[in-house]
Amino acid sequence: MRLAPLYDVASTLVYDFDPRKLKLATKIGGKYLLAEIGPRQWKKFAAEAHFPKQEVLAASQEMARSLPQAMRVVAGDSGSTRPEGGD
Repeated sequence: MRLAPLYDVASTLVYDFDPRKLKLATKIGGKYLLAEIGPRQWKKFAAEAHFPKQEVLAASQEMARSLPQAMRVVAGDSGSTRPEGGD
């Protein structure tokens, strides 16, 4: 099983924002706010989508683990997540 990347999350990470207020385009387990999404919401999402819960949890944990490094690579490992020339 593969889950689509969280494009609406990843596309906002290069800008200054308050992650507690980040609202997704679609619900995950009944929640839009990223800060409100945890294992319970991923399990609910899995049940609604008829996916195995443990596989969904493992995939979501892997995305959460790998996203910071992926953003560093995209940002050119400059230590900044802001685009060049962005003020």
